Amino acid sequence: MDALVRPGPAIAYEVDRTQFIAIAMGPELWAFTLDGTVPARGAPVLDPWVDYEPPRPAPRTTSEIETATLIESRAGMVGGRRYGFDEHRFNPVRALVTAGARVRFVNNGKIAHSIAARDGSWNTGTLEPATSAYLTLDAPGTFLYHCTDHPWAIGEITVEP
Repeated sequence: MDALVRPGPAIAYEVDRTQFIAIAMGPELWAFTLDGTVPARGAPVLDPWVDYEPPRPAPRTTSEIETATLIESRAGMVGGRRYGFDEHRFNPVRALVTAGARVRFVNNGKIAHSIAARDGSWNTGTLEPATSAYLTLDAPGTFLYHCTDHPWAIGEITVEP
């Protein structure tokens, strides 16, 4: 199971007369009381591929990265394959481009996304559904990026000289 980006439905439960809400957010489970406060979060995971299953995917040469991805169930289902739509997964999740190339970021989802490099070197701004933005990536290196609105949506782009 892909531990990086599998948001799930919210659930409510009660313990000792206190009501809680829990939401699966990628590799994390966020749980809080209805009358409580949300504690400050720690530093972001620097290597999102540590727990990635299946093993870390190879980068794909591309000039376009999309939000929202069609996924296939890995469970052995009787009666055929099952597909789903993951609003918070980049396609490809690992991209490879040449320095100076224009890269198009496309929002195929139903909600807005703002895609930004973790090091702050670039940002697409807000991409409403069915819109796109172009960026020219000049600096060689490997850069993690995420959706600033949905930080569990993580990707990686390698810029080769």
